[in-house]
Amino acid sequence: MDQSLFELVSLIPLIIPSCIVLGLLYNTFYQSTRYFTFARLAEDMPTANIHSAAQGYRELSGETENLFPEPLISPLTKTPCLWYLYSVEKYVGGKNSSWELVEDGVSERVFLIRDATGKCIVDPHLAEVSTALCNTWYGAELRPSEPPPAHEPGFVVIGRDKRYRYTEQRIEAGESLYVIANFSSHMEVPSHIKNKGTRQIIRQWKTNQDNLLKAFDQNDDGRIDNKEWQRAQRLASHIAIKKMTADQHETHLHLASKPQQKSKPFILSSKAEPDMVAGYRKSMIYSLVAFLAALLFAANLLSKFNA
Repeated sequence: MDQSLFELVSLIPLIIPSCIVLGLLYNTFYQSTRYFTFARLAEDMPTANIHSAAQGYRELSGETENLFPEPLISPLTKTPCLWYLYSVEKYVGGKNSSWELVEDGVSERVFLIRDATGKCIVDPHLAEVSTALCNTWYGAELRPSEPPPAHEPGFVVIGRDKRYRYTEQRIEAGESLYVIANFSSHMEVPSHIKNKGTRQIIRQWKTNQDNLLKAFDQNDDGRIDNKEWQRAQRLASHIAIKKMTADQHETHLHLASKPQQKSKPFILSSKAEPDMVAGYRKSMIYSLVAFLAALLFAANLLSKFNA
């Protein structure tokens, strides 16, 4: 019994690395097949016209437009846009120096794409997004005090003035957008899209509390009670529906959103199609190289285990 316990304990230094390597093997293989799928879809799927597209998993392409009067403002560069993804990382020095995530966020506000035949609402929630507009720069504070440089430096010396790394991706109005998504047409605005629009309008109203009170404080008590707030929400919902159906000459409202089937990726890209495909293939190659490296390390561990 003592001998068996000793042998089991002696295997612990191999068991822990083996579990890590198995996780790496799974993750890198999954990522490589995922990027291969993205590239094949982008190359092989025909682009449909919005007006005549059949319901289901489709590829669309068009020019982006804002659905609301007030543009979305990106958190780091303060740029008007339709969608953003950002992160702030802090450099932690020492023996195991690394960049640690401090803050990140992604917008989920809906917007439009329009082609020569019609327009379609895009709900970017849970989309795989690649953007032509992406900035990475460095600074001394949690929030950048300066805009990103016109050209990203090839080599950066980390110091007190560069303790933070900022990254921001954006989709802006007027860009060409490539979409692979579930395409559906509706007689009226879907409830979850209407709710997103309603929240956006109320968020805009809240930026001016004086005007909000003037519009909805009917009993002049200096606050908005539940009944008055329900009235404000009904009005915001009505305005959201009106904006989404404005200039809608067709009888149906079109929506591009995440497919229900997990095996079907939801892709948004403002890059030119050849650049997008090349990026996916490059990511696939990097993942395959990482997979092969993990496989070699696993083989080395196995040989030690059998020794």
